[in-house]
Amino acid sequence: MLYPAAVAVKGGGNCPGCGSFDIPYPFGIGPECSLPGFNVTCVAGEDNNTYLLLGNPSIMVNSSATSIDVSALPTVSDAAIAYSMKIRDNYSVHWTAPGRPFAISGSSDMSLYVFGCGVKAMLFKDNSDVEIGNCSVDCVQDQIMDRLPLMPCMGIGCCLINITMDLRAFTLNISRTGRAARLQEQVSAFIAENDFAFQFQPLEFDYDYWSPPPPLAQLSWSIPYQWNCARAMEDRANYACVSNNSYCLESPIGGYVCSCAKGFKGNPYVSNGCTAYQVSRPAPLQAWDTIQPKANCPTSCGNVTVAFPFGIEEGCFGKIQMYLICDPGPPVVLRMLVGSNVTNLSIDEGTLHVLNWADPSSNDTYPSMYAVSGEWGGVVLKWAVDNLTCKNAMASKVVYRCSSYSDCVDVTDDVMHRQVGYRCKCSQGFGGNPYIKDGCTDIDECEEPDKYICHDESASDGTKIFSLEELQKATNNFDLTRVVGRGGHGTVFKGILSDQRVVAIKRSKLQESTEIEQFINEVSILSRINHRNVVKLHGCCLEAEVPLLVYEFISSGTLYDILHREQNGILLPLSWEERLRIAIEVAGALMYLHSAASVSILHRDVKCMNILLNESYRAKVSDFGASRSIPIDQTHLVTAVQGTFGYLDPEYYHTGQLNEKSDVYSFGVILVELLMRRKPIFENKNGEKQNLSNYFLSAIGEKPLNEIVDQDIVGEASEEAIAGTARLAEECLSLTRGERPTMKEVEMRLQMLRARIAVPLGLRRGEEMCHAHSEAAAKVNGTSAAIPVPAGHHGTRQYSLEQEFVSSARVPR
Repeated sequence: MLYPAAVAVKGGGNCPGCGSFDIPYPFGIGPECSLPGFNVTCVAGEDNNTYLLLGNPSIMVNSSATSIDVSALPTVSDAAIAYSMKIRDNYSVHWTAPGRPFAISGSSDMSLYVFGCGVKAMLFKDNSDVEIGNCSVDCVQDQIMDRLPLMPCMGIGCCLINITMDLRAFTLNISRTGRAARLQEQVSAFIAENDFAFQFQPLEFDYDYWSPPPPLAQLSWSIPYQWNCARAMEDRANYACVSNNSYCLESPIGGYVCSCAKGFKGNPYVSNGCTAYQVSRPAPLQAWDTIQPKANCPTSCGNVTVAFPFGIEEGCFGKIQMYLICDPGPPVVLRMLVGSNVTNLSIDEGTLHVLNWADPSSNDTYPSMYAVSGEWGGVVLKWAVDNLTCKNAMASKVVYRCSSYSDCVDVTDDVMHRQVGYRCKCSQGFGGNPYIKDGCTDIDECEEPDKYICHDESASDGTKIFSLEELQKATNNFDLTRVVGRGGHGTVFKGILSDQRVVAIKRSKLQESTEIEQFINEVSILSRINHRNVVKLHGCCLEAEVPLLVYEFISSGTLYDILHREQNGILLPLSWEERLRIAIEVAGALMYLHSAASVSILHRDVKCMNILLNESYRAKVSDFGASRSIPIDQTHLVTAVQGTFGYLDPEYYHTGQLNEKSDVYSFGVILVELLMRRKPIFENKNGEKQNLSNYFLSAIGEKPLNEIVDQDIVGEASEEAIAGTARLAEECLSLTRGERPTMKEVEMRLQMLRARIAVPLGLRRGEEMCHAHSEAAAKVNGTSAAIPVPAGHHGTRQYSLEQEFVSSARVPR
């Protein structure tokens, strides 16, 4: 068993405390009272105070507290990670986490602060040359330094490096620059929360001697022995969430943590550790969480509609943060607990409009449930219904608040780039209140024209039934000069309809039952999809001997063509900015397919050949002939294995079980193609066929990233962007589905990477790229013509994975 036979809190039992410290399990003194990696040492300091040390080499934890809180989410412990040094030229220090369960989380708003004069700091991951960031700090004359006001660390006396990735080890190099007006040998460095940047006042610090104690870093921890909750719960003998009324949450640093269910508190890692709240409830401020409102709750205050999870009576609000006060006036005013007046509340948009906004960060009643989103004369707030991520909330039915036919939406602070929590939204085609049981009901989308576009047979841009005569006229009777692509299952023609719309018309080759099934499947799925990054189906023709499908025409071919097909010995240029944007657009489309509708759609054949690019290189996901829909309450489908060798999910191949993580694996291969600009099956220097994903996973453990990726982007993309994308690709390509992120997580992480990257040349770079594309095309054709349209968006399909291995340019099904 992972947990000890006898676990005690301070004051009884067999496991000791430490002075005034309580040491809750899984922490403890000695192996009998702690999990592996959580053993602490109790020491007495020279100041007669008692301290807890963790790990070897040891670090001090919770120096100013009297207990380690194992119920806090996310699970963190305060730790002193600080250095004071005298340097003349260069100094290097290496830090390693005090054990496998611990890491500095890249999502916890932590930074490395450096105080000194005339030095440069460089922070690297582990012992590698993967740079997390760097900063320089200078000092001016004493009389100026003493007059500087309260200020953030911007390079005068202090600088900082944001920690953007999970760190179980780092190397810090500090070197002299000699640029400062004054130089001291003494340099101090420590890790602290980002809000420390706004507490720095130069005159309070002695640069020769470190005088004030550094603030404590937050060290995240988890149970690391299984990668996720699903795997952990299968191993019941070693499952750490042993208390009744406890549940499992996956940790952002890997592994999992345990928490008591709503209405319970205590230690979820010990038997019977989670106990019910024992509080009196004479007033609304003492009410605990409400999953469903009581009957006959008031629904308005003045002219503001108040809907659950907000409420103005006990039992009518979901959390205490959402309790609103209705002041009868006159005039009638709706107020938050912090005093701000509420003028509008939107359940659908997840916003509050407030006046006289008071930042609740100093009020314990409001633990990070709101984020400022905009201004309109007052303030627009985004709100979350709980401070968990969607992934963690959905992992437990005990705490998840979204009703049937609704979706979970992560809420983030756009300014501080922190996770606020999650909210719920009725799925597309449904409306109502997603927080109330059966609150989302089917709606007639055509009655809400501002939100939905209705297609009918008379609409010029709707899905319609085309006559054979119309399509013959559009293609000059299927003239061979109109062919823009040929594949194993059909030919694609460029057509011009009577209303002058340019379209792509796909004509199947054979009258086979499989072709008819795929035709019906593609019409069924695409007619339900309306997304800017999914190819639009205009309609179909039922009169011809073989099926005909009519799509929007995408002019610049496929991502595969741009990445891999040389024309006259050259590849068209593709900047890092364009590659990252394309990845985000494809991820967004797949996320929409997986989670934006009441029925999930699994693409089943995600690959570069099925990603079309328009004239602006905007991505469009295409070819839904093999796609499958799956009910929202079903975890997987069992199907005959179909896909493309090089992109095929190994677990799907071996089990026949298809789920959304199969698309995630295929998308991971696309990320690697964008990073390395190599085909999914390529020839190595020995002329042997090699699988790109296997090569990538092997190479990143042996070589620096800048030697692996396409050299065209090494000088353009930041090391942070390349490292972040490579790490995401590695997770998507995990052989175990449970370890892969969802497409929602993938899209969010790519967006965060993009947000951190400044494009140095801005619009001028974009214009140069367009010019370069045009010049390259002109060289290929020997003319100044536009880029030729490649071979359509439906590649040849083979029926044998062995054939695909021999000819990786083909597209098997």
